Amino acid sequence: MAEALGSTCSDLSSFHDEPMEGTAPEKLELTVFLPHPGPWPHDPIDAEGLGGSGGPLDTLLKRFGARLQLIRRPAAEVSLLFIARTRRDLYDVHAFPAPPLNDLSALEALLKAPERGKRVEEPLHFVCTHGRRDVCCSRLGMPVFQALREVAGERVFQTSHLGGHRFAPLILTLPLGASFGRVTEAEAAALDEAARRGELYSVEKLRGIHPYTAEEQIALRRALLSSADFKDFSVVQEDELITVQSSGITRRYRIRRQPGELRMVSCGAAPSRITRFIVDELQHE
Repeated sequence: MAEALGSTCSDLSSFHDEPMEGTAPEKLELTVFLPHPGPWPHDPIDAEGLGGSGGPLDTLLKRFGARLQLIRRPAAEVSLLFIARTRRDLYDVHAFPAPPLNDLSALEALLKAPERGKRVEEPLHFVCTHGRRDVCCSRLGMPVFQALREVAGERVFQTSHLGGHRFAPLILTLPLGASFGRVTEAEAAALDEAARRGELYSVEKLRGIHPYTAEEQIALRRALLSSADFKDFSVVQEDELITVQSSGITRRYRIRRQPGELRMVSCGAAPSRITRFIVDELQHE
């Protein structure tokens, strides 16, 4: 079957049934969600008032190993800054009154002690609508944002690039640390209900869990599909061997990276070679 001329990156990814597993950002343990009304340029750090790449804010975030996500809501001011920790031993989100963009000493103090903020008890959803990064994120993300907003209200935000826009619509749900792709408007209510129970809505729609490597994300996802418990698991990687233990079961996988096919991974960009993962499931215990 021929590909349609002018297809978007998300259309082509779906057409080829490209796997989403292992495509969430890797080793991500700290994220700052900074209110910014826009416009959002291709790179969030280049937004007005943020100083650009190599500037003081960029330098501060890199010192703490923190990822920057811009957030906003249409026709409404967002006054809170969120700091999310997604570590193997700790998942939490804390909210603070957003300091002025040029007050880096205030932001540094928050990064040093996120626990001083107000702990967020209910799940938050961040939907990528970053159209200047890729048109698929705004075209497909906005309807899902609106659908989630109807059921989750002020717990939903538009956010900048989450990576993997060819899997749009993209949602990051915290404090679960769960990155989802190809979510539909009809799934919004169920996704939020599951998150409020501390559960994953859909393992099939799961790109990965922070802060794991791509290989660990894949192993965990496959273990969850074969009865592992999301609320009780551990993941250990030793070279190509990944072991997932959960509620008395053990799953082992050998996962290798290889160069994959040429794909249009971003709208308007020349095709580039994606990463392909070769997965061998070893004997169960």
